[in-house]
Amino acid sequence: MNANWHNESFPNPAGFLVRALAYILDSIVIIVPVAILQWVLLKYGRIQTPGYLSTLIMFLYSFVCHWRFGATFGKKQSEIRVETKDGGKISFMQSLKREYLNLFTFIVSIGLSFVDFGGAESEKIEYINSTIRIDFKNEIWHSILDSFLALIFIVDVIWIVFISQKRALHDIISGTYCRIK
Repeated sequence: MNANWHNESFPNPAGFLVRALAYILDSIVIIVPVAILQWVLLKYGRIQTPGYLSTLIMFLYSFVCHWRFGATFGKKQSEIRVETKDGGKISFMQSLKREYLNLFTFIVSIGLSFVDFGGAESEKIEYINSTIRIDFKNEIWHSILDSFLALIFIVDVIWIVFISQKRALHDIISGTYCRIK
């Protein structure tokens, strides 16, 4: 990677607000139908779906759309395209890496912030999932860890505001660029 990657010229980068709008549109496209499906399955089929279903579907949706089409529905509506630096289509691995990093920062920063680390309700919430147990007895540690984990997500997104290329950390690591058409 070039030491001056943040200063290199890049035409028409998509900024924070337009990318946030695209994400909101994509969230509506995925979460609303999944929530309705989960409700119908639970009410009429008595089938409990996992709570992470919408996150998994959003990951797959974003991965496939960016890899195959260069944009999700929300990005197309916002006239954003995810590309390589020279304007080409991103590869399977670039899309996979990009979406994995998005998922990772989301789960680590947002997902863990809902875990109770030892307050009055610690008996009710003992597991993040069936394999990881976190049990802090001091609420100050919960606040510190919560703040640190939220910082990971903020750093990923805040790069868009301060870097001239308007690239998030997941874009930089995966070698992708978000450009307004």
